[in-house]
Amino acid sequence: MKQQQGEDKASINLKLETPRYKMGQIELDKKTRKSIEETILLVRKQGLIYDEWGFKEVDGIAKTIINFHGKPGTGKTMSAHIIADALDKKIINSNYADIESKYVGDAPKNLVAAFDLAQKHDAVLFFDEADSFLGKRISNVTQGSEQAMNALRSELLKLLEDRPVIVIFATNLLDNYDKAFHSRILQSVEFKLPNKKQRIAIIKKHIPAKLYEKGAKELDEDELEKLSEIADGFSGREIKNSVLNGLIKAAKEDTLPTFLHFKKAFKKYKEEFDKSHESENKRKELGNQVRKNLKKGNYKMVKEKKYGK
Repeated sequence: MKQQQGEDKASINLKLETPRYKMGQIELDKKTRKSIEETILLVRKQGLIYDEWGFKEVDGIAKTIINFHGKPGTGKTMSAHIIADALDKKIINSNYADIESKYVGDAPKNLVAAFDLAQKHDAVLFFDEADSFLGKRISNVTQGSEQAMNALRSELLKLLEDRPVIVIFATNLLDNYDKAFHSRILQSVEFKLPNKKQRIAIIKKHIPAKLYEKGAKELDEDELEKLSEIADGFSGREIKNSVLNGLIKAAKEDTLPTFLHFKKAFKKYKEEFDKSHESENKRKELGNQVRKNLKKGNYKMVKEKKYGK
């Protein structure tokens, strides 16, 4: 759906969606679940606070800006849909790649278009991977791209201040936030990796009940615990992928899945998971060492050699 603001056309395609998830479909720790429930209640009570109790005389527009932060795959996107579902609203999914444009000055217009659509349909506006939006504005601008980023962040701040839209940001990092965004966030919710008990519950949720109707043996508590131990450190998404790989293994053998299919799938995923994290840790270690050496002045500038002379 292409949007238009005044005479300026926005080069963005936005989708108005029915929420895909409900509260019963997600496994969260008690603190995170309570924060989600409180967020829903806060939004529902805004009419009471702003209209009946007159807080709009102090703060003209009810602002509902929510921030989800935590590692990828921990339930941030699902929770955005859950909030929209609980409030009986549509949801618009967006991210920085959707808003960014190859044309200078178009990104702020695209951002306005997203807010226009959300306001028109009273929808929840969800920005995934929002770290780029919420970062600190650059003080010493040297490039056009930096100027464009500053303009985008300034436009976002203005829209958050002026529009009565429910906005949810999902980010992996909190450290690099601009203070101006921090002060506008109504509720900040942390998403953690699942513990042993939660991992077992997530495994159970992702094994289809239809399998047991077809005669597959249900996993017992001991088997579920073993899979949960293999999946230590996994996010909910990684557990789901491991279950799916187990189903694929069984389908290839043209048989109903068993504990062994899931065990092999979880172990294979764990091997890839460990390799990935080992490489990530090495990159972080190297980056830290470079920063230390730069600070100590251990690097020297070398004059480029001119060849052919």
